[in-house]
Amino acid sequence: MNFFKFPILHSKLLWLVIFSLPLIWVSYWFFTHYERVSKTVHTGFQGPARSNPLLAAEYLLKRMGATVMATKTVPDLKKLEKEDTLILIQEDSALSEAQVDLLRVWITLGGHLIFVSDTLQNDEQDEPTEAEDEPSPDPLLTFLQVSQYKNDAEESDLEPDQPTQVTWQDYSLQVAFSPNYRLEGTRSPVLKIGDDNGIHLLTYSIGEGIVTVLSDLWFIENDAIEKYDHAQFLWHLVNVKQPVTRVWLVRQRLLPRSEATDSQQAQVPTLWQLLWLHGWTIILSVATLILFWLWFASRRFGPVLPEPPLTRRRLLEHIEASGHFLWQHGQAQRLWNATKQALMTRLKVVHPDWSRLSNQELSERLAQMSGWEEQEIEEVFNLSSAVSPFSKVRRRFFLMTKKSGRRGGQEAEFTRAVQILTQLRNAL
Repeated sequence: MNFFKFPILHSKLLWLVIFSLPLIWVSYWFFTHYERVSKTVHTGFQGPARSNPLLAAEYLLKRMGATVMATKTVPDLKKLEKEDTLILIQEDSALSEAQVDLLRVWITLGGHLIFVSDTLQNDEQDEPTEAEDEPSPDPLLTFLQVSQYKNDAEESDLEPDQPTQVTWQDYSLQVAFSPNYRLEGTRSPVLKIGDDNGIHLLTYSIGEGIVTVLSDLWFIENDAIEKYDHAQFLWHLVNVKQPVTRVWLVRQRLLPRSEATDSQQAQVPTLWQLLWLHGWTIILSVATLILFWLWFASRRFGPVLPEPPLTRRRLLEHIEASGHFLWQHGQAQRLWNATKQALMTRLKVVHPDWSRLSNQELSERLAQMSGWEEQEIEEVFNLSSAVSPFSKVRRRFFLMTKKSGRRGGQEAEFTRAVQILTQLRNAL
């Protein structure tokens, strides 16, 4: 088949080739100069692990069969059992004297305390400058006669990831303690672990219980517990005394003692404090938006339109609506009985002797008083109350009048019959 014999097909093919060639050339150049590679991008922790750096340690202890109670405040120390283990990480806070006394009693009875304090002491040869205040002592460290110092070495000389060789119950473990801090104690410890940067772990036996002081617990956080032998070391640490059954994992972050009372330290920050602490930019933005909206809403163009007057419906409109409602729901018999009963009640009051008359005699006397034809009145009275003339069974009921001489619809006929009874009652 020769396409050149068809000019239309020839022009379409030419334009297709013109647009396809650049696309083919760009595709060829792209795939020859670029290749597809995979790159791992660290996005950080998501979900609960984003706000809880000890979540991995909590899952580890639970998987090993321990019951873990993770909180951000020190629990009621009177509820601690002697078989429990309390891991206490004090950040920007310290226990009060009363809490230390309760801890001392619990440890003496057999409790196991593992804790880290952020309170640092100056070296004996260093004198605090005028701009640097003397740090407040930690009651728990004071009770154990332990001091914590920060190393003065340059950051380049410290290797944060350099592990320390630890021998623990016939196990040779590698644990990467933070090289920035060290411990010093005056009492003789049961166990001491350290390296070239100083002592990082001190264990004391008090009564029937054990207290373990560490320079840091960085190695049990989410991003470090998988490194070296950190997970195994944590499990040995909580089981140093006996197989653990319940572990309290407390990461305390409260106000310093100089700014809060002992009762305030045991309280969780309020919702408004948390909102202002973590979302003050959003709060200020919303407040500014509300102020601009109020200013914009207060402006108007032209005078204020008057309020439209409240319209009141006439009583006849309510009566008419009620009648239509009853009629559409098959309640015409109720309207008919009520109208007829009103006539008979009026008749007993005005002419009590007429109530014993027959329908024909009664129709004759009412015709003389009202002006209606006797036949019309008699037909209305002869309607049976047992079977409604306006029900669905009998769809049409005709009343012939000499004045109109025509038949109306069912609704109009019902209105006509009620009108006769009403006028008869008014004529009495």
